[in-house]
Amino acid sequence: MAKNRTIRRGFVEYQPNLQIPVAPVPLGIFLEEWCDNSREVVIVGRAPIRSGATVNIDHLWGAFRTEITDWIQILDRRVTTSFSEVAEDVYVVDYLAQCWRSNLYIREPESIEVKGRFVPLMQYATRWYEQYVGEPFQRHEAKPKGARRKPKAQNGSWRKRALSMPEVGTGLSA
Repeated sequence: MAKNRTIRRGFVEYQPNLQIPVAPVPLGIFLEEWCDNSREVVIVGRAPIRSGATVNIDHLWGAFRTEITDWIQILDRRVTTSFSEVAEDVYVVDYLAQCWRSNLYIREPESIEVKGRFVPLMQYATRWYEQYVGEPFQRHEAKPKGARRKPKAQNGSWRKRALSMPEVGTGLSA
């Protein structure tokens, strides 16, 4: 019989105006699951590469612009360093939701009980990303070795990316 799984899920949002708040821009999803003595973390999201209908980044500069255009890589680095900063029984998504509290933040994480057969965490992430953001997630195909071409933006002004950190040992006790 299949064992129930608990997946911790946080949504990443961008609030363009902290002085006069408007509807936040959904950027992506952060999933974390503990399995035996390891964790798996998956980040699926989109980052603006130029201003578009849903987000204007023309007025941003320096670190502020980098924070929104490179949030996936920044979050990836924070996840890696957070493994050594958090207690063994604390979800990294919860820890980072407390740390990220400015224009770019992780909305209050929630636990999702998943029943039935095993489905890879990346599959849940892309499905929930599509429901949350409202557009399909299409992964970039790897270009052939030696091919030279510029990366094309998907959906106009967004770059999409998925990161998975499987089997990261944490020393969790079973």
